[in-house]
Amino acid sequence: MGYYADIEIEKEINKYTKNFKQKTKFKCDVCGKILGNNKSLAQHKHDKHGDVSTQCPYCKCMPFGSINDLNRHIESKHNIKG
Repeated sequence: MGYYADIEIEKEINKYTKNFKQKTKFKCDVCGKILGNNKSLAQHKHDKHGDVSTQCPYCKCMPFGSINDLNRHIESKHNIKG
């Protein structure tokens, strides 16, 4: 095989890899959200579902990413000031 044939093979591999990555989606097993890559999925799960101590004590909805997010939820949804 010559130099140009190698370049063509590399182009085909890159095209296939790009198409595969675009079609591969990562779904959160907790809420079903679709994310574009595994790193985003891991960050999403940590931020949105990571700490049970940030779960709403009134409605038991999903854990929040931070205490501030939980407090904002409680104030807006349950009309309770923190």
